[in-house]
Amino acid sequence: MRSSEEDVKDVDEPLPSFSPVTTVEQKHALRQCISMELSRLDARRKDEESTAVCGHILPSFPPESAGICAYVPLPDEVDLRSAMEEILRRGIPLFLPRFDNHEVTFHRVDSFESLQTGTGGILEPPPDAPQPDPQKITVVLVPGRAFDRQGNRLGRGKAGYDRWIAEHRKANPSTRFWGIAFAEQLVDRVPVDGHDERMDTVVTPEGMLDVEESVR
Repeated sequence: MRSSEEDVKDVDEPLPSFSPVTTVEQKHALRQCISMELSRLDARRKDEESTAVCGHILPSFPPESAGICAYVPLPDEVDLRSAMEEILRRGIPLFLPRFDNHEVTFHRVDSFESLQTGTGGILEPPPDAPQPDPQKITVVLVPGRAFDRQGNRLGRGKAGYDRWIAEHRKANPSTRFWGIAFAEQLVDRVPVDGHDERMDTVVTPEGMLDVEESVR
């Protein structure tokens, strides 16, 4: 029979150590959580939220916009095509991304009919379409997996957008970056690394969240 002393752990004995959850693991878990949330959205809800986001974006473009970068939506991303059509109607230069080995470049489009199927079946501008002059880009509309109220963004894990944004900010610090999200993609906290680029604004169906002051 064991004595009571044997049942009591020596307080001087070191407790087992546990490695903290890494940022990579936190990001992976959040991506899984967001994917599950988005899988519950039906087509009607996605259309409603996308329409609301476009309704917030269009009146918010500076009247002197020289050029705008956007994206062709994947099925689980906010659909900005109606906003992009209006951008083209206004005569504002519109640039959409191409992807090559996780690197992002933007190219001008004059109509959606000019888009070609590219990496992963995503529609992209032709490779010889003009790239933007950084000094003439007013706003960049950025997709993501999740955003928080401090402007932190969780991407898909390839860091292509982060690299492009960092380089663009060096060339033109006045460009504004707007994160585009369904309501389900706005979370309390996004885990970040040193290379992650923050947004100046996050746009959800509820409105424009200007995070510039909180970032500074």
